[in-house]
Amino acid sequence: MGSLTFLLLHDVEECRVVADELYPFAERNKFSWPLAQARFLRGWLTSQQGDLAAGIEQMRKAMDDPSSAVMRPMLLTYIAEQQLRAEHFADAIGTLKQAAEEVRAGASRFYEPEIVRLGGEILLAQSAANAAQAESVFRQAIALATEQSCRMLEMRSAVSLARLLGSDGRKSEARDLLAPIYGAFTEGFGRVDLQTAKTLLAGLS
Repeated sequence: MGSLTFLLLHDVEECRVVADELYPFAERNKFSWPLAQARFLRGWLTSQQGDLAAGIEQMRKAMDDPSSAVMRPMLLTYIAEQQLRAEHFADAIGTLKQAAEEVRAGASRFYEPEIVRLGGEILLAQSAANAAQAESVFRQAIALATEQSCRMLEMRSAVSLARLLGSDGRKSEARDLLAPIYGAFTEGFGRVDLQTAKTLLAGLS
């Protein structure tokens, strides 16, 4: 996974540092997988700067490199996330479907909880009437992340569910869900997901 760790953490500044250092090194030495990673990071950074169309295109090109096959479910999920931000719901659903198919075909299941969680976010973005279905999806994502002992993805899914519960007036339930998951962390409190969880918990008090 290497340089994609900071992408998992949504750390924009570290992703920029890695991409700037990795790209010329990988290009100079003809290292295909590191070069594909650097290109994907550049695309993600472009989308974070607001140019979603260009960022998505760059990420897709990097993901299509044969050397990226092992991480394709994760990369597809990040593309779907940007498609959701652009409100291209049909594209995001199709991209997530492709990611899920890759997992079923035998690819790494590591990012499966995020594939599921993002499906719930798309449901909510499409219509508030999908809230009950989205809640079920978020609970499934939490269960998958817990099963895989991936605390960061468990936290991300719990934040999605707690935010939904809180907006439905179920603040106590949301707080009881999120607080112990957040409380299990002993470091990394400057990371985006933990800062988001902390802010959300404060609003649920």
